[in-house]
Amino acid sequence: MKQEPEGAPRSGADRNRLHSCRRGCQYAWGPTTAVSGGVPESGVLGVEGALWSETVRGGDQAEFLTLPRAAAILETGWTPKDHKDVGDFGERLARLGTHLTVAGANFYESPGAEWAATVAGTDATAPRAVTSRVGLGRVAAPGTKVSEDGTRIVPDTVSTDGDPASAGALSEPLTATAACGERDLPVTFTRSRARDSLHAAGVYTAGVNASFTRPTTCVLTPSVGDPVSVRVRPVRPRAETPAPAAAPELSMPGEVKAGTWVPLKLAGFAPGYVEIRVDGRTAYTVRADASGAFDRHGVVPAGTYDGVREFSAVQGDREAHRSVSVDSEVRPLPDLVDQSTLRVHDVDSEETAGEDAAAVNALDGDPSTFWHTRWAGAAPDFPHHITLDLGKRYDVTGLQYVQRQNSRNGRIKDCRIEVSDDGTTWTRVAEGSFTEALTPQNVEFDVQRGRYVRLTGLGSHAGNAFAGAAELNVGGRPV
Repeated sequence: MKQEPEGAPRSGADRNRLHSCRRGCQYAWGPTTAVSGGVPESGVLGVEGALWSETVRGGDQAEFLTLPRAAAILETGWTPKDHKDVGDFGERLARLGTHLTVAGANFYESPGAEWAATVAGTDATAPRAVTSRVGLGRVAAPGTKVSEDGTRIVPDTVSTDGDPASAGALSEPLTATAACGERDLPVTFTRSRARDSLHAAGVYTAGVNASFTRPTTCVLTPSVGDPVSVRVRPVRPRAETPAPAAAPELSMPGEVKAGTWVPLKLAGFAPGYVEIRVDGRTAYTVRADASGAFDRHGVVPAGTYDGVREFSAVQGDREAHRSVSVDSEVRPLPDLVDQSTLRVHDVDSEETAGEDAAAVNALDGDPSTFWHTRWAGAAPDFPHHITLDLGKRYDVTGLQYVQRQNSRNGRIKDCRIEVSDDGTTWTRVAEGSFTEALTPQNVEFDVQRGRYVRLTGLGSHAGNAFAGAAELNVGGRPV
């Protein structure tokens, strides 16, 4: 059951083919024919479905990626190929949707199934003589969403609202009325969770805002389906004092080693994503549970500098901090110059047509961007150079280089570093080789006074004509 991709076809014939594939592609897969040349039934021990978990954050997202695909995989395992019927499977799957919803399961409401809907009444209690919202029923209707005013549950047939398009037996908006004794009360719907790109609709509650002084029988009448009778029992209201919000907390060992996983605990956050930052820079995200907590492991990035570093957990205006001693082979470059004051003076080659790989990317503080020499249309060979303007004269003491992170292309191996006072006459201060490590690499040398620093690449690790850098910085003391 695959989600409809962006830009999917919309013509009638294309939609029919897409609809058929949505419902049947996973179901039609057969273990006896998937292998070239075929495999006899006796040669199949079982079936499995892979879930790549690198970007999964939480069990609910795992459920969403697994269901209802798992039903198709399971039926493939126990049903002979000649007995499989995708139409019959789709009908059974549609009925299963309400059971999954009521059970609280999170699943992809594929448009390949016409999901069934159901309404059930629920006896309720209400604070005596106090106007409050009282739930009279529950609605399970996969593939729908509630209107902004809460008066209707409507089919969700578009994918431009932040969640997938779906389909269901509920083709018209669902509304409801409630007759409680001699009163006719308007009914509105609330949802147990928001439907979005990774969460199903969940259960809706049909409720009224009213005051009850004695036991009352209400009749909840949906626009689709049969009326249900509900008993409302008033109870003595109980005063509740809201608990103060807990202060955000971040807990991890006080001494860690770069490149390792360590226990990481968060508390006092809202459910959802929390950024983990090192020295103010976001390293990755984790996902707080329904209570705003996280109690698993987090990674200490391999590129974290040696020494005492500040780890932070940030979610909007909620922040928690922890100073941690990091054992790392990566050392800060002495006398580090503020990178934002540096400018690209000149570069022999940069790619700006085939991709955004301009030289300025090496000075933007973001290792995911990079400078790369030209490759679209022509690929000039080594040597390649980039010259940095420090803005004023420095006693230059070193250069820091970070390799491109996502590909070998552009990773410099052999290099030369020079310093100049006028950008014309150059003094060689270092030469050697960088490794392919993705962490910052420092080159320190004897003090050389100047305003310009040039890095010249003489060869690459990939053995091709490309040079580049994810980040560059300079060490020096202002004159």
